[in-house]
Amino acid sequence: MEKRNKLWVVFGTALALALVLTAFLYLGIAKNDAAAKEMRGGAKSILLIGTDEVAQNTDTLLLLWLNAATKEINALQIPRDTYAALGDWEGKINGIFAREAAVGEKRAAAERLTGALSDILGLSIDSYAVFDAEATAGLVDALGGVEVEVPFPMHYRDEAQGLSISIEEGRQHLTGNEAVGFLRFRQGYLDGDLGRLDAQMIFFSALAERLQTPPNLRECLTIYQKIAPKVLTNLSEKDIIFFVTEYLGAKNGMSLAFARLPGEGYVDKSGQAYFAVNRPASEKLLEARFAPLRTGGFDRGRALVREKDSVMLHIYEDANASYRVYTPDDIKKIHIKRR
Repeated sequence: MEKRNKLWVVFGTALALALVLTAFLYLGIAKNDAAAKEMRGGAKSILLIGTDEVAQNTDTLLLLWLNAATKEINALQIPRDTYAALGDWEGKINGIFAREAAVGEKRAAAERLTGALSDILGLSIDSYAVFDAEATAGLVDALGGVEVEVPFPMHYRDEAQGLSISIEEGRQHLTGNEAVGFLRFRQGYLDGDLGRLDAQMIFFSALAERLQTPPNLRECLTIYQKIAPKVLTNLSEKDIIFFVTEYLGAKNGMSLAFARLPGEGYVDKSGQAYFAVNRPASEKLLEARFAPLRTGGFDRGRALVREKDSVMLHIYEDANASYRVYTPDDIKKIHIKRR
């Protein structure tokens, strides 16, 4: 197992975040109707970041956008192995945060990563939130667990890391620690890390289903107490008001759509595995699902391609590539193949 497997998982998702922010409302921190009305009609985005415990690599990058006009939440997965080159640095995109955190503090690293992704994606990213595994476990436990369809038996034990995963195949009621284990598990996926990303979507769908029943005040306070100390964020009070009022004010709930940057897994001549992004399909995806956030074209500086690598360059420029958007019903139909 890789050392990076001590993952600080970031799977509160937009809905989980809304629950935490709801607690703020009940606590009287953000009760301001005028400010709430001022935020309506806009589009707000937040980058959720999960770092590993050893090297501070961002093993989870999830961009969430709440469209107040259409009552939609759009989520974009950015694979951790995505190739990127920024200035004199080159490597996997999950190393940007670690590089900045090594020479500064985490808040500056989060701001640097958010800015870099905003430039690359050509999207306005309003806020960021860094979560850890304890926050995820606390959320799930506060909700009384989450029902998840486990694609195959997940068993792994590493005493050195204090890691013990034992989850059977089929529909399981996961506790907080089991949910973290489900998200940390990396062995057995035929499609490698892309299989793990599919498992993340399965968890997202299950959590969304659980959150169809709004939490009561006691649950909100419990969630707040468990999660707030574990979150590093630049969300303002107006942001809090916006997320909460829009989520709770949607009579028929918010519709959810999940996508992933288009591309392919790729191993270069040195044996290094990357996720090579496809530019044309990414451009179409962002225009179709994130248009109000757009500030420019996708990857204008060509930071996500190694120009002299003919295979990576072909994947990057392939005009025949496509993208896919998943609804919660689509996610339930995902069949994860076991190696």
